[in-house]
Amino acid sequence: MIRGTKWSREIFEQAVSLFRRAIELDPNYAEAYAGLAMMHNMDFHNKWTGATDALDVAARFAAIAIEKGPSVPFAHWITAIIALWMKDIDRAKRKCEKALALSPNYAPAYGSLGFAETYAGNPEAAVAAIERALRLDPGLAHHYLHVQGSAYLVAGKYEAAVTSFRERIRLMPGTDLSRGLLVSALGHLGEIDEARRVWAELKALNTKYSYADHLARLPFVNPADAERIKEGFEKAGLSD
Repeated sequence: MIRGTKWSREIFEQAVSLFRRAIELDPNYAEAYAGLAMMHNMDFHNKWTGATDALDVAARFAAIAIEKGPSVPFAHWITAIIALWMKDIDRAKRKCEKALALSPNYAPAYGSLGFAETYAGNPEAAVAAIERALRLDPGLAHHYLHVQGSAYLVAGKYEAAVTSFRERIRLMPGTDLSRGLLVSALGHLGEIDEARRVWAELKALNTKYSYADHLARLPFVNPADAERIKEGFEKAGLSD
């Protein structure tokens, strides 16, 4: 598992270089292939290189990681992440479960299972998985809290969602995605002035942020779940 709260293209390139060097030294090093898969998945989200096939590249490295190390939880976990963003939620859940079968306390797999359950429309199961992840690895709370907030938002538990997103923002002040979903939760609660303040803060961080684009990328099985988030923005009187 690769940790960190600050990422950039420079860090991406350094990490890719190091993983490739590790593979040169040991062509069967499954974790290094899994690391490359993770980095190209992050490139897909952050668009550092502009590669249009970043997620496909990530999937190829993940497949090699599993081939080289079928008993490596990291390899199955990153495969789950990639499946999630390819909108194959069932496979994502299966790969999380495989990682947990190999390592029952593998916290990242619980975190990603929380995402998968959220997008599958099972927010209660998602919250349970995230609570387990937080207990096992509080050092990654900055990641798990976003998942937790997303699950509460889908469940219609807006006050709980606000609490999770605010704590995530405290831990990761530069996040735009958590601020976006926080705006939606605040809109549902009728806290319009606060929603607009957070929106202004978000746009100062990322002038190109669009909640329509954000929602379009989220792999919800039930479109009504994405629509609920959109409604929060509309209740706050905001438009892209």
